[in-house]
Amino acid sequence: MRKLPENFVVIDLETTGLDPESCGILEIGAVDASGRRFYRRVALGRDRRVDWPALQCNGIDVLDLGLGVSIESALIDLVDWLHAGCAGMWILGGKNPQFDYGFLETNWPDSVSLNLSQVISRRVVDLHSLAYGHAMKSGMDWCAEGFSTDDIYAEFHLGKEPMPHNALRGAVHEMEGFRRLTTDWCSLGECEDPKFDQMIDGLTREYLAEGVSA
Repeated sequence: MRKLPENFVVIDLETTGLDPESCGILEIGAVDASGRRFYRRVALGRDRRVDWPALQCNGIDVLDLGLGVSIESALIDLVDWLHAGCAGMWILGGKNPQFDYGFLETNWPDSVSLNLSQVISRRVVDLHSLAYGHAMKSGMDWCAEGFSTDDIYAEFHLGKEPMPHNALRGAVHEMEGFRRLTTDWCSLGECEDPKFDQMIDGLTREYLAEGVSA
């Protein structure tokens, strides 16, 4: 069976909006191809803008925006976690990896000796692009009408990402999408994985309260 490369990682962020220059990061979740997980809750800086639709998506209460560690501390921990898994360059995947990369780049701390592009390649891998290639090869209607992340998950017998979103649950969900899309997964239409859906449901913020780095 083919496997995802060991230097492949999904990093998912929950933020206060879409603009990395004015909005802030609230959560960082990551999972690599070996299954290691990382999570940090980030305390929002006072100069960061908050867009209400973003909080509706991630379900974080406006009164809790100060909870967590500093963004600098969170990103230093992320770099340490990445180096523990692979000393070389990482390949970033996700459902919108350019978005996550942009926020990481804007907030990258000066105290880290390496630039972001020296840790994670700018040549990110978009789950939607891979799914589009799968759709064209399979003659699916996605090619003409477009498709959502939920369409991709449904094609590979994954449930929808639960709402409200959290960063680690999103990263784990996306990594499973990559695994089923790019490796010799079981025959479509014949495989269900209820254990995965149960595991995803268990990754609540209460579970993540103390942080995860493993």
